[in-house]
Amino acid sequence: MVVVEGDIKASETLNVLETVIGGYPRRAAIMPTLPTEPAPTSVRRRVMEQEGLQRAYLLMGFRTVNLFSPDMYPLDLASYILSTAPPRD
Repeated sequence: MVVVEGDIKASETLNVLETVIGGYPRRAAIMPTLPTEPAPTSVRRRVMEQEGLQRAYLLMGFRTVNLFSPDMYPLDLASYILSTAPPRD
């Protein structure tokens, strides 16, 4: 994948890219084999305390689909919408 950004002319950029990387053979992407995580059997919790702390953080995580699932992007979009929506009064 190549990403080009800026004040460019598409036709000139395509010509330059074809010259620079056009000789490389195409190949299929290699998908990594990811280990499966065992199903959760209980809540995992970690509490850290620090004396004189000025700010507190809360992080919550939930299992979801794997990175190559067709549901990944719709779920990511839903997460963004739900986590950045303005509060309702």
